Amino acid sequence: MVRQVPPAVRSVATGGRRALEALVTPPVLRDFSAYHVHEMLVGDQHIFDYIVLDDDGNPVRPEIFAWGDFRSRYFSGLWPVLGPYDKWSVGFALREACRWGIPKNLYNDNGKPERSHYMATLRQQLSGYTAFRRWGKDDVGQHFARPRNAQAKPIESWFFHAVERPLMQKDIPGYARRDGDEKTNDLIQELLRDATRKKKLWHFRDFFEVFLGVLDRWHRHRMSEAGIVPREEFLAGIAEAPLVKLTDRTLDFLIFPSESRLVRDSSVRLKLPGWGVCTWYAPELSALCARGRRQRVEVKYNPYDPASAYVLDKESSELICIAERWEKIDPKDGTALGRKIRRQRQLIGWWMEIAADLSSRAEAKPVKLSPYTAAAQAAAQKRLKEDVAIDRAALQARLIELAQAAKEA
Repeated sequence: MVRQVPPAVRSVATGGRRALEALVTPPVLRDFSAYHVHEMLVGDQHIFDYIVLDDDGNPVRPEIFAWGDFRSRYFSGLWPVLGPYDKWSVGFALREACRWGIPKNLYNDNGKPERSHYMATLRQQLSGYTAFRRWGKDDVGQHFARPRNAQAKPIESWFFHAVERPLMQKDIPGYARRDGDEKTNDLIQELLRDATRKKKLWHFRDFFEVFLGVLDRWHRHRMSEAGIVPREEFLAGIAEAPLVKLTDRTLDFLIFPSESRLVRDSSVRLKLPGWGVCTWYAPELSALCARGRRQRVEVKYNPYDPASAYVLDKESSELICIAERWEKIDPKDGTALGRKIRRQRQLIGWWMEIAADLSSRAEAKPVKLSPYTAAAQAAAQKRLKEDVAIDRAALQARLIELAQAAKEA
């Protein structure tokens, strides 16, 4: 009687509506040639089937977030991570894709990183909306795939044919994909434990180097069904596509996340995942130090490389300085300690020089006036105040000039 039940009904009983759809519904076939290059980018996370070693020798499972072009099947934006992907990897992969031009539409999963406030802000900025300017008329659209419907995202098929199947032919140690067959899965786990114990696992840089070689072969091969070569189709179309192209520095300012912070001790502080509390210092920030209420600035930073940070004025969005990382030092390292102390003394010396210069121009000059000429006395006092008034713009320019001279020296 069970065998007499139609397979479609059986799939509903065992897997629900999704199982029935996978069994009986024909896929929606899309003609990707209707798009021009970079008109629609599809993005997705990909977890590799291998375990690799990080710089500390710890076993980790690498991942990437990739943006692929619908028309050419070319992966124009990639960002690798060691561990779970996050909103930063989604945005930085998009930065790599945007080096070719700003796409018109994005198509991706419903994950939290893709739906984050950071991505919403990023799309708004790429649409042309900044603090004071608008570069384009059209917004960068974002469309979300139907959850748990692999057919909706063709990039998953591209991942298999472009990456996983070629990598399986490389005999790379550390294969970790779980298999449905219990005996096969036990064998995979045993080989993985053996490779880990004998230290045969690859370093992540070696693994990603092989991955890039495999991906390059995908870009150069001719697709049998579509009859195109991804790389040739992409390069031919990108030159004719109506895309806005930005400089790398502009892309950094758009893609890098930003936070509002108070200036303290000529520095700003921010806590970054994986890095802890980071402090950035620049002598230009000393002009913003004051007792009592401290001044806020906007800090733009790279979450993957905290070596430096951009510091901008909150009101005008003008760049104040590029601050360097002010890290802790080994107290036993006399050279590093001496370098830090010299930097402190140098900053104090600059301000002492500025103070001396202002003091020399503010020396009181005796004014001989009759006690009955009150009007003349008031006019003289007003002129004296005007002479000693501090031009804050000139002071800031002087400080920047001293800092630049020290850097060149």
